[in-house]
Amino acid sequence: MTLETNTGFVHKVLTTKNGDDVFHIFGEDSIGRRVHLFISVNAINRPKIERALNANQQVDFAQFGNVVASCFGQYPTNDVRQLMKEKYGIDC
Repeated sequence: MTLETNTGFVHKVLTTKNGDDVFHIFGEDSIGRRVHLFISVNAINRPKIERALNANQQVDFAQFGNVVASCFGQYPTNDVRQLMKEKYGIDC
């Protein structure tokens, strides 16, 4: 998913039950919808995604890792929460 990083995106780095990093990126897309992305990122790509999050540019977040879940809404949907809990051991 490609998004503009200058639209106030925030991120949290979550650790899975296997010790991997999953970035929870959230903010508003170009038409004002609240979007949540969960991206599994390896150690090599972690500094790259962090630089991209701080840049004012359009970013295709899939280039940094596997988009494991995404949804629209104020908070992650129940389906996404359940997936993240069951598959990755993450409460979100």
